[in-house]
Amino acid sequence: APGAQQRTLKAEDCLECHRKFAGQYLGNKVLDGSVKEKRCEDCHLRHGIVPKLALKQPGSQLCYGCHKPEKLGMDKKHVHAVLKGGKCTQCHDAHGSNAKYMLKAEGAGACYDCHDRKPFERKTVHEPLRKQGCAACHVAHASDQPQLLVKAEAALCGACHSASSGAFKKAHEEYPVVGCSRCHDPHASDGKKLLKASVHDP
Repeated sequence: APGAQQRTLKAEDCLECHRKFAGQYLGNKVLDGSVKEKRCEDCHLRHGIVPKLALKQPGSQLCYGCHKPEKLGMDKKHVHAVLKGGKCTQCHDAHGSNAKYMLKAEGAGACYDCHDRKPFERKTVHEPLRKQGCAACHVAHASDQPQLLVKAEAALCGACHSASSGAFKKAHEEYPVVGCSRCHDPHASDGKKLLKASVHDP
């Protein structure tokens, strides 16, 4: 009716209802910028009383709004299958976590969600893997090198194991080394010197 007082609806703050979310995430060390500033509508549509998770865009398309595909390395020769499949949240928590890069787990633990940990935890574990985890040799998203290596195998192994040293030459009986992973498992082995089980006597 004319002259009647106009009623306005107050927009509720998302966290007034999503208290469990606030308790779970807001204390984490690493938070997405939108979560930190409580800007839920950067990614979500308001849903009122309808209990439905409504994202503005499906899956990784939402992530690419801030994280440009070329910056992630999507244009490189070898792209991690999980990234190529657009499953960012398989490794990362979209809201935040206590791990670096908002990963769901620390270090190699993030990789073991998909990669069986047994072959990497044999009797003799390669020192860089034991101390630094997978990131010592592999890039998480994409690389121009096979197996997502940080650099070519010879250069990568050669950074720690000099092929020109006397000990190296003696161990390989002066044979030219073509590819380290032909004889050695770069991760872990049940034998000495990370040798593969089926390597013949030189």
